[in-house]
Amino acid sequence: MKKTAKIISIVLLLSFAFVLVANSYAVVDGKTIRTVISFKKLAPREVVEKAKIPISANDIVLGTDKTPCRVIRVVRAISIQLSINGKPILLNTTKRRVGNILKDAGIKLGPKDLVKPSLTSTVENGDKITVQTYRTVVKTVKIVIPYKTIYQENDKLAKNRAIKFRKGINGVLEKKFLVSYLGSKKVGQKEISERVITPSVSAVYMIGKAQFNYHYIKKLRVVATAYSPRVIETDGNPWRTATGMRSGFGVVAVDPKVIPLGTLMYVQGYGYAVAGDTGSLIKGDKIDVFFYSTQDAYNWGRRTVTVYILPGKWNFPKELSY
Repeated sequence: MKKTAKIISIVLLLSFAFVLVANSYAVVDGKTIRTVISFKKLAPREVVEKAKIPISANDIVLGTDKTPCRVIRVVRAISIQLSINGKPILLNTTKRRVGNILKDAGIKLGPKDLVKPSLTSTVENGDKITVQTYRTVVKTVKIVIPYKTIYQENDKLAKNRAIKFRKGINGVLEKKFLVSYLGSKKVGQKEISERVITPSVSAVYMIGKAQFNYHYIKKLRVVATAYSPRVIETDGNPWRTATGMRSGFGVVAVDPKVIPLGTLMYVQGYGYAVAGDTGSLIKGDKIDVFFYSTQDAYNWGRRTVTVYILPGKWNFPKELSY
């Protein structure tokens, strides 16, 4: 009897010592709870390993190495399909609340961004979170300003004749818009500025109204060609003549031996003019009439016309300002 009591005492003593010395841990893995007993203190992950619970690199174990936790919790990572402005991203996360998931992923949201489901919603494995960011973009649009066409009467140009005085040039208008997008969808547009980069230049046509009164000194039959202000058709400066005057409509190149420089004249089909220039190819009974447009010069071509020499003479200034 004494021997049995002694054995019982020893067993109780050992049991009490075991309870004092052993460390007991409860490992919670979802709905599964496992108990781990160890004579030495274990880190949380060591407890999980001793419980033979497999964990992935993305799973987390709640607990610290310095302060042993009697309850160890395994939080499983889930896969979330994240779409940002239509761009798909696969996320592995241990968070369940949408706001926390996005914060962990480093996604900063603006006040006008749209998130589905809401930031306070919870998600499960395989769920989808859609983010549409609100952004504004400045877009620049260049618009053509069509040139206008102006017709001006000219009392030196032969009646019913029309020639181009100046080529029309389209202008450019720049407009800037503030365009708003939610995701990839355009949700608004506002004009923020407008400026003319290049103004348009009107095309000008001369419409002749000159009628020759046939008060002349003499008349000549000459071969008339035409030129325009192009370097290829002139001797260097297309706007400067042999007399120093500026080229322009009504300035005709002549052979001074036939028609003296400064002579006032009326050229059939052309209009009133002055002998104000010379040319290496203008010899004898030839003249070369001026047009602003190369096309008008081509249209004139080469023709035989009557030149009426008028009374008076053009006085050339000594110096001209251009």
